[in-house]
Amino acid sequence: MSDRALFNKVILDILKQAGRISQELQSSVKPTVKIDNSVVTEADLRITEMAKEKLAPFLALDNHFLIDEESEADLPPPGDPFYKTIEYIWVLDPVDGTSPYAHGMPLYGTILGLLKNGKPWLGGNYMPALGELFLHDGERATYTKNPENRISKTQEILPITLPEPNDDSIYFIDPPFMNSMGPDNAPCIAMNPYTAVVFNTWPTIGRARGNTFRAKIWDFVGSWPVWEAAGFQFISMHTEKRATSIFDIEFDDHWRVKEPYIMVQPDDYNHFKEILSAIA
Repeated sequence: MSDRALFNKVILDILKQAGRISQELQSSVKPTVKIDNSVVTEADLRITEMAKEKLAPFLALDNHFLIDEESEADLPPPGDPFYKTIEYIWVLDPVDGTSPYAHGMPLYGTILGLLKNGKPWLGGNYMPALGELFLHDGERATYTKNPENRISKTQEILPITLPEPNDDSIYFIDPPFMNSMGPDNAPCIAMNPYTAVVFNTWPTIGRARGNTFRAKIWDFVGSWPVWEAAGFQFISMHTEKRATSIFDIEFDDHWRVKEPYIMVQPDDYNHFKEILSAIA
């Protein structure tokens, strides 16, 4: 088995087991608040522990490293030259959408990505309550409905040809951009599912035209190769430059991107930016 095939097998195994853990624990969830005011649950901790166990053979090697949300305080700081010496960087968000999860909502999931020399390579996003799995295996991206069932349906994710935008076009937009948007001046349908796993995957199957966010690294690395396969790009709103590596992105001390980014198809970039300028 090639390294790539082995890595993909482990990613899928971790995502499916994470789905079982999160579903099992959701009904009895007792969230606590971390120092940074974010929410953490037993599912976050158990999934992180499980993932670390499965990744242990790789992490024992000098060319592998794990960045995960629950170990943030123990990581070398963003921008440390150390990261450029590591060939394979795994990035894990055990329960993305922890607040919806803690309130019994289905909009949550696990995100696991593998960077190769800082660039998006392999990735997986699994929303178990919705039965939706998005993967990129290094060659192609796929969307699978009900992956845990005997009868599941998989389709390849290919570049999407979007229709002309109109007032009914859906964009996922962060709250800071929505302050002045009202029902009478909305140039589009703006939604915020408060879950990066939704923000970053649903546009790839045509459910929205793109998104804005100032996310943390674990919110998007596992989705990055998937949205690239669908023809979307990760573009800075300030510099208008496309990010193709984590080394193109400036992070704050908590791994949040310092400036807002748009995930959008290139031909839609100017239209989306006009919308954001109109409503900001």
